[in-house]
Amino acid sequence: MFYWLGVKPKSRVTVKREVKKTTLTMKERLVAEQQNDLRAKAKRILPARTIDLVKQTGINYNIQRDGIRLGHMRTRWGSRSSSGTISLNIGLVRLPDHLIDYVIIHELCHIVHMNHSPAFWAEVAKHCPAYRTCRKEMRDYRP
Repeated sequence: MFYWLGVKPKSRVTVKREVKKTTLTMKERLVAEQQNDLRAKAKRILPARTIDLVKQTGINYNIQRDGIRLGHMRTRWGSRSSSGTISLNIGLVRLPDHLIDYVIIHELCHIVHMNHSPAFWAEVAKHCPAYRTCRKEMRDYRP
């Protein structure tokens, strides 16, 4: 499930989500609370970190125009659409900072190369020299 996150000037962030008030079991309530906490933390951390990495890498990405999307994807940590939107998994906030940075850099590099060619990996290596180690570490985590 995705929630559109539009980053506006002056760091105003909006999340569009409608929660239906229904009778939930205790387990469902706990899971919903955990998801809401995770989403709130991701909303605070991931857009700001993306902005920092855009500045550090010098990759031309207009967050106000293209946007960042936060969601709880079951099989991916992140993706970039051909229209320019970067989607990030809210579960990233559970990972160590260097792995969060690796995923964001990986997606930013798809702006330059929209594939996983050797040129793409060279671009990733330019901004994250330890990307091979990060890729191996990512195997220890699940979205």
